[in-house]
Amino acid sequence: MRPRSILRGIMAAGWLAGAAGIAGPAAAAPQLLALLDARAPVPLNCRGTDCSAELPAMCLQPERRAPEVGRAYRAVQGGAIRVLGTDRRGRERALAMPPDTTFTTLRTHVAVRIDLPRPWLSRHFAEVKGLIIDGPAVLRPRAAAFDHRPLREAEVAAVQGRAAAVAHRVFAGDAGSVATARISNFLINVLPNGDRVSDANLGAAWRRAVAALPAERRRDLSTARFVVDYCQYSAGAGLARNLHTCLRARQDQALEDLHQTYVNALNTGS
Repeated sequence: MRPRSILRGIMAAGWLAGAAGIAGPAAAAPQLLALLDARAPVPLNCRGTDCSAELPAMCLQPERRAPEVGRAYRAVQGGAIRVLGTDRRGRERALAMPPDTTFTTLRTHVAVRIDLPRPWLSRHFAEVKGLIIDGPAVLRPRAAAFDHRPLREAEVAAVQGRAAAVAHRVFAGDAGSVATARISNFLINVLPNGDRVSDANLGAAWRRAVAALPAERRRDLSTARFVVDYCQYSAGAGLARNLHTCLRARQDQALEDLHQTYVNALNTGS
């Protein structure tokens, strides 16, 4: 079996363990994660007392285990993630998220949910436009009693210094995968979850998603366009549960492709 196939098998096994919530009675702390950058606002969905968004992420430490679903994380540098909106005078402002903000893993290392308290948003903004992420923003797991090998500050600093820089180059060098992940994520957050989406509404959301990309990320939209068309067809034909289910799967695959490139770059020292 080729090394690439072996690595994909190992990654798949780790994903399945994490998806099943398996951390073990005395597991090591999970890996640091990096959020995909977003210079245009990622929409927030408000319900009850919280506003949330699903965010694409990537593992920074392949030597550590993938997080179990539902693991709590926090930002290493809170200022890298800001809330954009307008105040009551109509002036645009961007504020760092509250320091105690929690991120929760949804599908191991490829997706997290951020939850922001609605009262905090209402206190600081008349209108919230979304999240700005200066990436790759680094997340670390919140300490848990069963972490027998917790993350140390020196380890976090070393990963931030080298691995995050490599991840930034990977993001910059694979415009197609980044565009697919970013557009899929935008649609996941902006369209009603589980509902049948008309072609007209999907087309309008696609145009908003493309407009939100910086110019250099629009170089290769062919894969992203195929993914959106395929998911719309699959949802309509009953091949996928709904549009969101398909988009999440395709976003996660794009992130796994980025992760593979990242692991190769780490191993070769590039």
